Amino acid sequence: MYGKWSQWKSMMDLPQKMYMENLTGSWDEGLEITLKSSDNNRGIKLVFGAASIISYQSTAEGKRLKTIYFLERTCGQ
Repeated sequence: MYGKWSQWKSMMDLPQKMYMENLTGSWDEGLEITLKSSDNNRGIKLVFGAASIISYQSTAEGKRLKTIYFLERTCGQ
């Protein structure tokens, strides 16, 4: 089953390429994603509180490229 994807358009001046530095989640604290630029000078922390998360999916690395290619075709680079 695939979820509905949409491209997030940032209102901030963020680097075009970032990597995931940290991903943590729990039912009582929610989901937290930390992204950093390749030079580690800039980053963003996305926090989804416990009340706003119903579920999230952890995907095996083997399917990661398939998802990336799908999102590039659908949303652009």
